[in-house]
Amino acid sequence: MHLLDHVSITVSALDAAKPFYDAVMQALGAAKVYDRPDALGYGERARAGSSGHSYFSVFAEDGPQAPAARR
Repeated sequence: MHLLDHVSITVSALDAAKPFYDAVMQALGAAKVYDRPDALGYGERARAGSSGHSYFSVFAEDGPQAPAARR
């Protein structure tokens, strides 16, 4: 049973948090799928109706680098 498919969290200092999440997700076997100035992404993005995939993203707090959709 999959309880979570997509998890996103926000951190106040993405650059400081990056080494922690890189190490944790590597230990869990989740590959980094993107590394942007405002976000990190790990795992596999699942399409509607698919099973067996998990995805985790870490976002910087809303600020000047955050996409307009999140401000």
